[in-house]
Amino acid sequence: AWLEAAERETGLSTRRAVVLPQEQAVEMLLMGMRLREGIDLDRHALLAGRRLSEDAIGTLAGMGFVARDGARLRATDAGRPVLNAVIESLSKQ
Repeated sequence: AWLEAAERETGLSTRRAVVLPQEQAVEMLLMGMRLREGIDLDRHALLAGRRLSEDAIGTLAGMGFVARDGARLRATDAGRPVLNAVIESLSKQ
């Protein structure tokens, strides 16, 4: 039955899901911090409706896990092995 249905379909879904700005902000944090360039803090704040905690950023930077380059926040080499904890810390407010 699955093969018959697959042969009839193009494989493209016509259903579309609306992704709210707050959900986009979560995805940006989850995926963007895994990239060398990190995330744009201003864009994240615009989507999230609030800024990431400066206290959390400062604490993580003090531990050497993140670096702030102007309006960008990125994980350092030391922060990459503990990135899930870094992201969780940034997400709490």
